[in-house]
Amino acid sequence: MSVAQAQRQIDSREYSEWLAYDRFDPIGLDRGDWQAALVASTVANSVRAKGDRPSRVEDFVFKFAGDREPETSAANIERMEQQMTAFARQHNAATEGK
Repeated sequence: MSVAQAQRQIDSREYSEWLAYDRFDPIGLDRGDWQAALVASTVANSVRAKGDRPSRVEDFVFKFAGDREPETSAANIERMEQQMTAFARQHNAATEGK
């Protein structure tokens, strides 16, 4: 479904439900990056020398040039939720009388 189709078919209540679901079981490519990073950190920790700092999952998440903060950061998630909630309210108000 395109963005335009979704905007015509999804109201703010359904959008809020999808946001809640995504927090419970993330949707998209970031999840795969984090899964791969979890495996990498586990392997690295299984062979680390005594006294070395344990690896963290974040140590293995690929960062692209120009990345400010991961898409899964709390600040980005909150910002995206605010933007989408504002969009949903505006969209619902515009389509309410149709």
